[in-house]
Amino acid sequence: MGDFQALSDIFTRTKDHVVQFMDMLHPVIDQAEDEHERLYFHHILEEEEHRFDRLNELLPKLRDYVNGHHEPRDYVRLLQDINLEKFGLHNFLEHLDLALFHFTDESRQQFLKKLRDITHDDYQFVKAVLDHLSDDIPFTTQSAEEKIHEKEERLAPATEQTGYRKGLTIGSLIGK
Repeated sequence: MGDFQALSDIFTRTKDHVVQFMDMLHPVIDQAEDEHERLYFHHILEEEEHRFDRLNELLPKLRDYVNGHHEPRDYVRLLQDINLEKFGLHNFLEHLDLALFHFTDESRQQFLKKLRDITHDDYQFVKAVLDHLSDDIPFTTQSAEEKIHEKEERLAPATEQTGYRKGLTIGSLIGK
């Protein structure tokens, strides 16, 4: 559970950073000097908005997992969601790098560099944790009841006859 608590802490912190970053982008979009600048930052903002939504869905799942409220089959889905967020962290890192070219004043440079360093470390940590957690994936997510049902189906005699079945052929259509 320690890995999941650490991931929850990282994604909670990241969610706050995404909000701060989006707040920084809104005035740039509103006061863009040209359409290219407006579209450029609007695109980045939209990606971070989608990511914010995904984090809002992921964080309760992580908390449930940490608190032991989960089914074994939820484990793989949770890892898939965490893996998606790993890519979100990577994209956020790139967005911060791009923003460093635009925001050249000292205060925003320091703020962005701080976010970038934290995000880089978080990204590396999430990658390492995912590698570790992926080793724990069970071979199957079927419940014992599903396995028994599947076995019974395989052992049951075939109920369908496999003999000749009359159907339409080219010859049967001649003369009609």
